[in-house]
Amino acid sequence: YGILAGVKEGSAFTRGEWGADFASSMMPQQGDLVVKGKSGLCSFASTNLDFLLRQKGAKNVVLAGFLTNW
Repeated sequence: YGILAGVKEGSAFTRGEWGADFASSMMPQQGDLVVKGKSGLCSFASTNLDFLLRQKGAKNVVLAGFLTNW
């Protein structure tokens, strides 16, 4: 987990726990794609992101969120 070891040890962002869900103003809407399986800094490793992008024929991607500067 590298620099995210503290996040794991503190059980932060645990599914179903406080602070782990989308903010109410950012809740996915019908038709939105939601990436699942993210557990590290990479948006692709261990997630369904590559599959979703290929399935939709995406040519451009804009990523935003926690620690996007990494």
